[in-house]
Amino acid sequence: MKFAVLDFETTGTQSDGEIIQAGLAIIDHDYSITQIYSSYVNPGVPIPPFISGLTGITDADVADAPSLEEMMMEMVPLLNDVVLVGHNVAFDFHFLQNALDRCGYLPFTGRILDTIDFLKITFPSLGSYQLGYVSSEFGFQHDRPHQADSDALATAYVLLKCLDELKELPLITIQRLSDLFAPEDSDLGWFLDGMRSEKEAEPIQDLDGHTYYRQLALNVSDWTDIGAPRDEREANPLMV
Repeated sequence: MKFAVLDFETTGTQSDGEIIQAGLAIIDHDYSITQIYSSYVNPGVPIPPFISGLTGITDADVADAPSLEEMMMEMVPLLNDVVLVGHNVAFDFHFLQNALDRCGYLPFTGRILDTIDFLKITFPSLGSYQLGYVSSEFGFQHDRPHQADSDALATAYVLLKCLDELKELPLITIQRLSDLFAPEDSDLGWFLDGMRSEKEAEPIQDLDGHTYYRQLALNVSDWTDIGAPRDEREANPLMV
């Protein structure tokens, strides 16, 4: 499974907002971050002062930046056959679909996951799910909050942290989580269902000498350590 962790900085949150920076972190099948893509985008309109104050991105930064069409030409190939991930992914997904449509591309139809959902499952006691707070709690370096490349990388680290936590959960917990989300109703359900299938198919050794496989507990101690049920030299109790 390959993940593309996406983040956009925009001139606003409404439908008429324009992208001013794109960040994408690619997590490959071995769960390593293999590529970071980042680009300013010339929005064709002035950046509101509030957005400049929040992101640190000014009109001067984007004056000579690629157009939306040029940026999408670079980024779209990176979205081939990936699971799209974001922190509050609905925001970035909205802008992605709008940009794809405006630039003449087909809509993104792949799976979509939100790191906030994973955090609620694996770290429910966090005081906040705001990306800067979570990064600080986990000890991740996030020097430039509200910069797309920094946010995408921080989100990728959060995803990997959550996946590590999920992998450590007992099989029965994964099964119960999977039961809560129907795979046909949500992409989170689809992901948990896949994790459940993988965990059920892999033998897991515990500390009491049993291996649990497909919900069967198998004693895997050495057969040579098990003594005979009775001494053959003794009389057969059934014949007494």
